[in-house]
Amino acid sequence: MPTVKITADRITLAALTANPTTVAAGDVWYNQNFIGLYLAVDTVPANAKLIRPPPFTQTDLADSCIIESKIANGAVTTAKIADSAITSAKIADGQITTAKIADSAITGAKLAASAVVVGKIAAGAVGTTELADLSVTTAKIADGAITTAKIGDGQVTSAKIVDSAITSTKIADGAITTAKLAASAVTTDKIADGAITGAKLAASAVVAGKIAAGAVGTTELANSCVTSAKIADSAITTAKIADGAVTDAKIASGVSPGKIAAGNLNLGTGTITCGQINVGDIVLRYGWVIREYEDRLEILKDGRLVYRIKA
Repeated sequence: MPTVKITADRITLAALTANPTTVAAGDVWYNQNFIGLYLAVDTVPANAKLIRPPPFTQTDLADSCIIESKIANGAVTTAKIADSAITSAKIADGQITTAKIADSAITGAKLAASAVVVGKIAAGAVGTTELADLSVTTAKIADGAITTAKIGDGQVTSAKIVDSAITSTKIADGAITTAKLAASAVTTDKIADGAITGAKLAASAVVAGKIAAGAVGTTELANSCVTSAKIADSAITTAKIADGAVTDAKIASGVSPGKIAAGNLNLGTGTITCGQINVGDIVLRYGWVIREYEDRLEILKDGRLVYRIKA
Protein backbone atom coordinates (compact mmCIF):
# COMPACT_ATOMS: atom_id res chain seq x y z
CA MET A 1 0.00 0.00 0.00
CA PRO A 2 1.50 3.38 -0.96
CA THR A 3 2.37 5.90 1.68
CA VAL A 4 -0.09 8.84 1.72
CA LYS A 5 0.94 12.16 3.09
CA ILE A 6 -1.81 14.29 4.70
CA THR A 7 -1.24 18.00 4.48
CA ALA A 8 -3.27 20.60 6.37
CA ASP A 9 -4.54 22.28 3.25
CA ARG A 10 -6.15 19.03 2.07
CA ILE A 11 -8.31 18.45 5.18
CA THR A 12 -11.98 19.36 4.68
CA LEU A 13 -13.76 19.73 8.02
CA ALA A 14 -17.03 20.90 6.55
CA ALA A 15 -19.85 18.34 6.52
CA LEU A 16 -20.34 17.44 2.88
CA THR A 17 -23.70 16.26 1.61
CA ALA A 18 -21.90 13.59 -0.47
CA ASN A 19 -18.39 12.36 -1.20
CA PRO A 20 -16.38 14.74 -3.42
CA THR A 21 -16.20 13.95 -7.13
CA THR A 22 -12.50 14.75 -7.45
CA VAL A 23 -9.86 14.04 -4.90
CA ALA A 24 -6.09 13.74 -4.60
CA ALA A 25 -4.19 11.29 -2.52
CA GLY A 26 -4.04 12.60 1.04
CA ASP A 27 -7.38 14.40 0.98
CA VAL A 28 -9.45 14.02 4.21
CA TRP A 29 -13.18 14.77 4.59
CA TYR A 30 -16.43 13.65 6.26
CA ASN A 31 -20.05 14.00 5.17
CA GLN A 32 -23.16 15.03 7.15
CA ASN A 33 -23.96 11.43 8.06
CA PHE A 34 -20.76 11.29 10.05
CA ILE A 35 -19.54 7.79 10.66
CA GLY A 36 -15.82 8.55 10.41
CA LEU A 37 -13.15 10.31 8.31
CA TYR A 38 -12.53 9.48 4.65
CA LEU A 39 -8.84 9.36 3.49
CA ALA A 40 -8.20 9.46 -0.25
CA VAL A 41 -5.39 7.14 -1.32
CA ASP A 42 -5.52 8.15 -4.98
CA THR A 43 -7.67 10.28 -7.25
CA VAL A 44 -10.67 7.92 -7.14
CA PRO A 45 -13.15 8.94 -4.31
CA ALA A 46 -14.58 5.47 -4.09
CA ASN A 47 -11.16 4.13 -3.15
CA ALA A 48 -10.99 6.39 -0.08
CA LYS A 49 -10.44 4.62 3.21
CA LEU A 50 -13.01 5.11 6.01
CA ILE A 51 -11.34 5.71 9.32
CA ARG A 52 -13.96 5.05 12.01
CA PRO A 53 -13.47 6.75 15.37
CA PRO A 54 -13.07 4.47 18.37
CA PRO A 55 -16.23 3.97 20.47
CA PHE A 56 -16.62 6.55 23.20
CA THR A 57 -18.56 6.38 26.47
CA GLN A 58 -20.35 8.92 28.63
CA THR A 59 -17.08 9.71 30.32
CA ASP A 60 -15.66 10.86 26.99
CA LEU A 61 -18.24 13.67 26.81
CA ALA A 62 -17.58 16.95 28.47
CA ASP A 63 -20.34 18.31 30.67
CA SER A 64 -23.03 20.17 28.69
CA CYS A 65 -21.33 19.35 25.40
CA ILE A 66 -24.48 18.02 23.73
CA ILE A 67 -26.48 21.08 22.86
CA GLU A 68 -29.97 21.24 21.29
CA SER A 69 -28.69 21.47 17.73
CA LYS A 70 -26.75 18.20 18.15
CA ILE A 71 -29.90 16.18 18.96
CA ALA A 72 -31.90 14.92 16.01
CA ASN A 73 -35.68 15.26 16.05
CA GLY A 74 -37.25 12.23 17.67
CA ALA A 75 -33.92 11.06 19.11
CA VAL A 76 -34.91 11.50 22.76
CA THR A 77 -36.91 8.41 23.65
CA THR A 78 -38.43 7.49 27.03
CA ALA A 79 -35.32 5.49 27.94
CA LYS A 80 -33.13 8.58 27.35
CA ILE A 81 -35.03 10.69 29.93
CA ALA A 82 -34.03 10.35 33.57
CA ASP A 83 -36.79 10.08 36.17
CA SER A 84 -38.09 13.52 37.24
CA ALA A 85 -35.79 15.17 34.68
CA ILE A 86 -38.55 17.09 32.88
CA THR A 87 -39.52 20.00 35.12
CA SER A 88 -42.15 22.61 34.38
CA ALA A 89 -39.51 25.08 33.21
CA LYS A 90 -38.35 22.57 30.55
CA ILE A 91 -41.77 22.39 28.92
CA ALA A 92 -42.72 25.20 26.56
CA ASP A 93 -46.37 26.17 26.55
CA GLY A 94 -48.29 23.92 24.18
CA GLN A 95 -45.23 21.84 23.19
CA ILE A 96 -46.14 18.50 24.79
CA THR A 97 -48.81 17.21 22.43
CA THR A 98 -51.10 14.28 23.13
CA ALA A 99 -49.07 12.00 20.86
CA LYS A 100 -45.94 12.58 22.97
CA ILE A 101 -47.55 11.34 26.19
CA ALA A 102 -47.99 7.64 26.90
CA ASP A 103 -51.42 6.49 28.01
CA SER A 104 -51.87 6.90 31.80
CA ALA A 105 -48.45 8.57 32.06
CA ILE A 106 -49.77 11.78 33.70
CA THR A 107 -50.32 10.78 37.33
CA GLY A 108 -51.57 13.07 40.08
CA ALA A 109 -48.03 13.72 41.28
CA LYS A 110 -47.09 15.11 37.84
CA LEU A 111 -49.76 17.82 37.96
CA ALA A 112 -48.90 21.19 39.48
CA ALA A 113 -51.35 22.69 41.98
CA SER A 114 -54.41 24.17 40.20
CA ALA A 115 -53.07 22.91 36.84
CA VAL A 116 -56.33 21.20 35.86
CA VAL A 117 -58.64 24.05 34.84
CA VAL A 118 -62.19 23.82 33.47
CA GLY A 119 -61.14 23.33 29.86
CA LYS A 120 -58.93 20.35 30.78
CA ILE A 121 -61.75 18.24 32.25
CA ALA A 122 -63.85 16.14 29.89
CA ALA A 123 -67.63 16.34 30.15
CA GLY A 124 -68.89 13.84 32.72
CA ALA A 125 -65.37 13.04 33.94
CA VAL A 126 -65.94 14.22 37.51
CA GLY A 127 -67.99 11.56 39.29
CA THR A 128 -68.84 10.93 42.93
CA THR A 129 -65.45 9.39 43.68
CA GLU A 130 -63.66 12.44 42.23
CA LEU A 131 -65.45 14.85 44.58
CA ALA A 132 -63.98 15.43 48.03
CA ASP A 133 -66.41 15.42 50.95
CA LEU A 134 -68.10 18.82 51.42
CA SER A 135 -66.51 20.13 48.19
CA VAL A 136 -69.83 21.04 46.51
CA THR A 137 -70.61 24.48 47.94
CA THR A 138 -73.66 26.64 47.21
CA ALA A 139 -71.80 28.53 44.47
CA LYS A 140 -71.09 25.23 42.65
CA ILE A 141 -74.78 24.28 42.38
CA ALA A 142 -76.72 25.70 39.44
CA ASP A 143 -80.10 27.34 40.11
CA GLY A 144 -82.84 24.72 39.98
CA ALA A 145 -80.34 21.83 40.02
CA ILE A 146 -81.57 20.33 43.31
CA THR A 147 -84.60 18.32 42.18
CA THR A 148 -86.80 16.11 44.34
CA ALA A 149 -84.76 13.02 43.45
CA LYS A 150 -81.58 14.72 44.73
CA ILE A 151 -82.99 15.25 48.25
CA GLY A 152 -82.89 12.36 50.72
CA ASP A 153 -86.01 11.51 52.70
CA GLY A 154 -86.34 13.64 55.83
CA GLN A 155 -83.42 15.93 54.87
CA VAL A 156 -85.35 19.20 54.57
CA THR A 157 -85.52 20.50 58.14
CA SER A 158 -87.35 23.60 59.37
CA ALA A 159 -84.14 25.63 59.22
CA LYS A 160 -83.83 24.90 55.48
CA ILE A 161 -87.25 26.40 54.68
CA VAL A 162 -87.51 30.19 54.29
CA ASP A 163 -90.38 31.96 55.99
CA SER A 164 -93.67 31.84 54.03
CA ALA A 165 -92.18 29.39 51.49
CA ILE A 166 -94.79 26.66 52.06
CA THR A 167 -97.85 27.71 50.10
CA SER A 168 -101.23 25.98 50.04
CA THR A 169 -100.36 23.90 46.95
CA LYS A 170 -97.30 22.46 48.75
CA ILE A 171 -99.38 20.93 51.54
CA ALA A 172 -100.91 17.50 50.92
CA ASP A 173 -104.56 17.00 51.74
CA GLY A 174 -104.91 15.89 55.36
CA ALA A 175 -101.30 16.80 56.21
CA ILE A 176 -102.16 19.45 58.82
CA THR A 177 -102.83 17.39 61.95
CA THR A 178 -103.74 18.75 65.37
CA ALA A 179 -100.12 18.55 66.53
CA LYS A 180 -99.06 20.80 63.63
CA LEU A 181 -101.29 23.69 64.71
CA ALA A 182 -99.88 26.28 67.10
CA ALA A 183 -102.03 27.42 70.00
CA SER A 184 -104.67 29.94 68.83
CA ALA A 185 -103.54 29.51 65.21
CA VAL A 186 -107.03 28.76 63.84
CA THR A 187 -108.68 32.18 63.60
CA THR A 188 -112.23 32.95 62.43
CA ASP A 189 -111.03 33.63 58.88
CA LYS A 190 -109.52 30.13 58.69
CA ILE A 191 -112.84 28.36 59.40
CA ALA A 192 -115.24 27.80 56.52
CA ASP A 193 -118.88 28.72 57.01
CA GLY A 194 -120.80 25.78 58.47
CA ALA A 195 -117.63 23.82 59.23
CA ILE A 196 -118.08 23.68 63.02
CA THR A 197 -120.49 20.77 63.50
CA GLY A 198 -121.81 19.48 66.81
CA ALA A 199 -119.16 16.78 66.91
CA LYS A 200 -116.43 19.47 66.83
CA LEU A 201 -117.70 21.15 70.02
CA ALA A 202 -116.37 19.98 73.37
CA ALA A 203 -118.82 19.40 76.20
CA SER A 204 -119.93 22.73 77.75
CA ALA A 205 -117.92 24.63 75.12
CA VAL A 206 -120.82 26.87 74.07
CA VAL A 207 -121.07 29.43 76.89
CA ALA A 208 -123.45 32.40 77.07
CA GLY A 209 -121.05 34.78 75.31
CA LYS A 210 -120.82 32.45 72.28
CA ILE A 211 -124.59 32.46 71.57
CA ALA A 212 -125.90 35.27 69.38
CA ALA A 213 -128.94 37.21 70.58
CA GLY A 214 -132.10 35.44 69.45
CA ALA A 215 -130.19 32.35 68.31
CA VAL A 216 -131.90 29.95 70.74
CA GLY A 217 -135.36 29.21 69.34
CA THR A 218 -137.98 26.59 70.20
CA THR A 219 -136.18 23.86 68.26
CA GLU A 220 -132.91 24.58 70.12
CA LEU A 221 -134.55 24.05 73.55
CA ALA A 222 -134.79 20.53 74.92
CA ASN A 223 -138.09 19.50 76.47
CA SER A 224 -138.46 20.61 80.12
CA CYS A 225 -135.12 22.45 80.00
CA VAL A 226 -136.56 25.86 80.98
CA THR A 227 -136.66 25.69 84.77
CA SER A 228 -138.01 28.34 87.16
CA ALA A 229 -134.51 29.72 87.68
CA LYS A 230 -134.19 30.33 83.93
CA ILE A 231 -137.34 32.53 83.79
CA ALA A 232 -136.87 36.20 84.62
CA ASP A 233 -139.26 37.86 87.08
CA SER A 234 -142.49 39.04 85.40
CA ALA A 235 -141.47 37.28 82.17
CA ILE A 236 -144.66 35.09 82.04
CA THR A 237 -147.26 37.38 80.51
CA THR A 238 -150.93 36.52 79.76
CA ALA A 239 -150.05 35.67 76.16
CA LYS A 240 -147.50 33.10 77.37
CA ILE A 241 -150.15 31.16 79.41
CA ALA A 242 -152.27 28.65 77.51
CA ASP A 243 -156.02 28.71 78.09
CA GLY A 244 -156.94 26.59 81.09
CA ALA A 245 -153.33 26.20 82.11
CA VAL A 246 -153.69 27.97 85.48
CA THR A 247 -155.30 25.37 87.73
CA ASP A 248 -156.42 25.82 91.34
CA ALA A 249 -153.09 24.43 92.51
CA LYS A 250 -151.26 27.14 90.54
CA ILE A 251 -153.15 30.00 92.31
CA ALA A 252 -151.67 31.16 95.60
CA SER A 253 -154.02 32.00 98.50
CA GLY A 254 -155.20 35.60 98.95
CA VAL A 255 -156.68 36.44 95.55
CA SER A 256 -157.69 40.10 95.74
CA PRO A 257 -161.29 41.05 94.71
CA GLY A 258 -159.97 43.09 91.82
CA LYS A 259 -158.68 39.90 90.20
CA ILE A 260 -162.28 38.48 89.98
CA ALA A 261 -164.09 39.68 86.86
CA ALA A 262 -167.68 40.91 87.00
CA GLY A 263 -170.33 38.25 86.35
CA ASN A 264 -171.45 35.06 88.01
CA LEU A 265 -169.13 33.51 90.57
CA ASN A 266 -169.65 29.74 90.80
CA LEU A 267 -168.15 28.52 94.06
CA GLY A 268 -169.49 25.01 93.83
CA THR A 269 -169.27 23.54 97.34
CA GLY A 270 -166.42 25.82 98.34
CA THR A 271 -166.36 28.47 101.03
CA ILE A 272 -165.38 32.13 100.61
CA THR A 273 -163.96 33.94 103.58
CA CYS A 274 -163.58 37.65 103.02
CA GLY A 275 -164.14 41.09 104.42
CA GLN A 276 -166.44 42.50 101.71
CA ILE A 277 -167.78 41.13 98.46
CA ASN A 278 -169.06 43.47 95.79
CA VAL A 279 -171.26 41.32 93.62
CA GLY A 280 -174.53 41.41 91.70
CA ASP A 281 -177.07 38.63 92.14
CA ILE A 282 -175.93 35.70 94.23
CA VAL A 283 -177.14 32.48 92.63
CA LEU A 284 -177.19 29.52 94.95
CA ARG A 285 -177.03 25.85 94.00
CA TYR A 286 -180.67 24.84 94.40
CA GLY A 287 -182.45 27.67 92.59
CA TRP A 288 -182.19 30.32 95.27
CA VAL A 289 -181.17 33.84 94.23
CA ILE A 290 -180.29 36.78 96.47
CA ARG A 291 -180.82 40.05 94.66
CA GLU A 292 -179.76 43.43 96.00
CA TYR A 293 -181.50 46.75 95.37
CA GLU A 294 -180.71 50.24 96.64
CA ASP A 295 -183.55 50.13 99.27
CA ARG A 296 -184.16 46.43 99.79
CA LEU A 297 -182.84 42.85 99.54
CA GLU A 298 -184.99 40.16 97.90
CA ILE A 299 -184.72 36.38 98.15
CA LEU A 300 -186.14 34.40 95.23
CA LYS A 301 -186.76 30.65 94.73
CA ASP A 302 -186.96 29.43 91.20
CA GLY A 303 -187.71 32.99 90.12
CA ARG A 304 -190.51 33.60 92.64
CA LEU A 305 -190.15 36.24 95.35
CA VAL A 306 -190.13 34.53 98.67
CA TYR A 307 -188.90 37.23 101.02
CA ARG A 308 -188.15 40.97 100.91
CA ILE A 309 -186.02 42.85 103.43
CA LYS A 310 -186.49 46.65 103.40
CA ALA A 311 -183.80 49.09 104.44
